[in-house]
Amino acid sequence: MTDLKKALQYLASRLERIGGSELVAAAALVSAAISVDRMHPEAEHALFTELWGHVTRALDYEDFALTYLDEVNSLESEMAGHVLSYRLARGWLVRAAGAPTEFPRFSDAIKELRRRVG
Repeated sequence: MTDLKKALQYLASRLERIGGSELVAAAALVSAAISVDRMHPEAEHALFTELWGHVTRALDYEDFALTYLDEVNSLESEMAGHVLSYRLARGWLVRAAGAPTEFPRFSDAIKELRRRVG
């Protein structure tokens, strides 16, 4: 079994466990994807784009037990990461003029914040 299929099985189990109509529909989509012998990158991108939509709608409509809110928020970030990484790798996302090229480390940002407040 490929790493992608293992990851998809785990994803399907997470979606099914949380429940709600949008996430159950997303789990069914993932199950269908698991049955594909070899997933091309374009198909994988389409899958995660559609999953992102399901998870976002679940959040919008609170279509799940709210005890899972943190987990569903994490799932949305995970789906967005798959989609945006694919798009970034293909040059579909570009840096805005004047955008920074270096970013502070978290520990440095905290030190600066404490210096300002303290």
